[in-house]
Formats: sequence, C-alpha cells, structure tokens
Amino acid sequence: MKHLAAAPLLAPLAACATTPALPYVAVAGDNECIVSVAGASYALPGQAPALAARLAGLARRSSTALIGPRPALARPGCWDEAVAAVQAAGFSRIGFFSDDPAPPGAREG
Repeated sequence: MKHLAAAPLLAPLAACATTPALPYVAVAGDNECIVSVAGASYALPGQAPALAARLAGLARRSSTALIGPRPALARPGCWDEAVAAVQAAGFSRIGFFSDDPAPPGAREG
C-alpha cells in the first residue's frame, strides 16, 4: 500500500521521459539556400515540396520547431523562405536561435 501512495508523485516524471525532442531547422548555404531538418537537407526552391512534406510530418508530432541562426552567406530571401515553410507546415510555436553577441552592458540570463 505504501508503494501506491507514491504513484501520483511519479506520474509526471514518466510523462517527461516520453517527451520527444523538438524539430531543429538549420538554414545554410554559400550563395544558395539549404534547409536541413531531421537529418535531411533540401535545396530551395527546387526541393520545397519535399521540405514541406517533411515539416508537415514533424508538425503532427510537435507543436514547436526551433530554427538555427541566420546564415551569413546564404542567398537573399533564404531565411524568409525557411521561416515561411515552418509556419506553413503548421507549427504553432517557433523558437529562433542567434549567434549574435549580447550588446555591451546587456543583461544575460
């Protein structure tokens, strides 16, 4: 009977252990647009339909996606195309990462 009393306290831990990793979308390319997600890379605009299908599949499993830093050398508009593809796939939340350093005097954390 003692063991059953602790069960409600342990239930949230079991739910945390099964939470899937968030999809991570990387944008890169040297004067081109390469979007990588879930171990596959897609050259835009030519492979946009395949990217859209992959993102839609991931959006059915997670409501949040993470997008990596804006690439310095990718062709103009690449970042915008990647963000639009993630939004169109149905993710309700999108997190953005940046490699930009904090401005002098800015609070971190």
